[in-house]
Amino acid sequence: MGGGRWVHTGSVRSHRLVQFPWLMLVRTSDEPRKARTPLRKKTQPSSSGAAELSISIAAKIPRNAAKTISRITIDSTAEDPLSIASPVLPQIAIRTPRTPKQPRMTKKAQAEAEQAKRAAYAEQLFAELNHTVFKDGLRADTKLVWNTRLLTTAGKARWHKSSDGTRTSSIELATKILDCEERIRHTLSHEMCHLACWIIDNDKAEGHGPVWNKWAWKVMRYRPDIEISV
Repeated sequence: MGGGRWVHTGSVRSHRLVQFPWLMLVRTSDEPRKARTPLRKKTQPSSSGAAELSISIAAKIPRNAAKTISRITIDSTAEDPLSIASPVLPQIAIRTPRTPKQPRMTKKAQAEAEQAKRAAYAEQLFAELNHTVFKDGLRADTKLVWNTRLLTTAGKARWHKSSDGTRTSSIELATKILDCEERIRHTLSHEMCHLACWIIDNDKAEGHGPVWNKWAWKVMRYRPDIEISV
């Protein structure tokens, strides 16, 4: 092909063959032989609070020349999300008020509180049965007397008519025997049936006969949780 030579010239991206009949010219590019190394980003905090982004670019150059490294330093602005610090709220210690300690009850005080609770239950039960079963035939002012000396019987009904015609009624309940609501129900209703025989039916000699059994049956039909026995 003429007297010249074909040589490979051009950059890495484009290649062409050029014929020079009288001169051989070799073009070399500044592109390194290997692929460029990836860019490495390094963030360093500055004294003013803005982040500085350093980008180092290192290129491999021919063997004959010295290696050169160029650095580029970029200062980010305040709008850079990396430089905006979220506000830190101060931690406030909240003290909850202490609950005052309740004074410990003595055994005597605890026994008195339990007895008062049983007495209130008996009063409520008397008013309920007198209204629903006995149709308010018993005196509303009937006294429920708690007696610590009753040891052989759980309860005792009393009805009295004075010389001037005044009538009084009361029911004694054994404090040491009636220690729960179940026993109170059974004993109190039993004695109320006695008062009903004397006051409502005007039968002073009735004990545990048919009249008493009639009232006992009415009470148990109204309150199935009550059991009346002789």
